[in-house]
Amino acid sequence: MLGPKQKNPAARPAPVAPAPPAPAKHRHEEPITLAQFLKVVQVAQTGGHAKALVREGRAWVNGEADNRPGRKLEKGDIVVIDGKTFTVDR
Repeated sequence: MLGPKQKNPAARPAPVAPAPPAPAKHRHEEPITLAQFLKVVQVAQTGGHAKALVREGRAWVNGEADNRPGRKLEKGDIVVIDGKTFTVDR
């Protein structure tokens, strides 16, 4: 039998599980550059290689030659390099 100041261990409240983390807020993705895109689609092995391909005039974006590796691409843009066609999907 328990005295007046003793607590019954079985009567303890169960530990409360921590609240799940709040869902991440949707963030707008930054546009991808032409050079980054060439790395993503595995046309170029490195950033330097991608920049060289673009500066050599081998990349076309939406039907126009483009020699700017930093050109921002948008979803739906069509990139052609060395006869291979890719569509930007993000």
